[in-house]
Amino acid sequence: GDSYSVYVYSKSKEAVDQTIQVLEDVGASVKTSPDKNYLNAKFDFDPSEVIDQLIYSGSVPEKAAYQWYPTRSEIGLEAARLLDARPGHRCCEPQAGTGDLAQYLPLESTLCIELAQVRAKVLEAKGYHVVKADFLAWVDENSDARFDRILMNPPFSNGRAAAHLCAAAKTLSPDGRLVAILPASMVNSQPLHGFNHSWSKVYEDQFEGTSVRVAILTAERMQ
Repeated sequence: GDSYSVYVYSKSKEAVDQTIQVLEDVGASVKTSPDKNYLNAKFDFDPSEVIDQLIYSGSVPEKAAYQWYPTRSEIGLEAARLLDARPGHRCCEPQAGTGDLAQYLPLESTLCIELAQVRAKVLEAKGYHVVKADFLAWVDENSDARFDRILMNPPFSNGRAAAHLCAAAKTLSPDGRLVAILPASMVNSQPLHGFNHSWSKVYEDQFEGTSVRVAILTAERMQ
């Protein structure tokens, strides 16, 4: 319910568009006033620390470098359905962004791991337990961590999807379940040794600004 107004009269269209993009990237719903003098931004969490971080740092994480592409509702909802996370399950969203997938997990027992400081602040403001870290390094340093449910949309470029998937599998409890949104090029492969693999249909146009084709992998350890 937190609302903010930004006075943009006489500002260039480029500056206004960039402001809208930054606000939306940290979870705001943005509307322009009828006279175009104001942007009205509304958050469903208290964004004060997030806004402070943006102001004091003077920068936001670059999307391509972080491979951050928010998960649209259609594929996110289907991935959450396949995961079947329930109260009491120890859950994790690696590379959590602003919590597009974590929103489907039980708040009190979910760990979000996120490298970008601004997005970690967003997750904290939403009430999640957050570790600011590179997920691959975190797994190496926390070899005893175990989760019942893992829901993930890892970075895709340069083989990072497979690397993050294998790292996540190391933290899965013996009877746990991992659901990952992955490049369609991996469909019908079996990247995790000792796991059963189930692949969804291929989805298109799920991430704004990309034409990547993706599928959902559900993986469980062989009994």
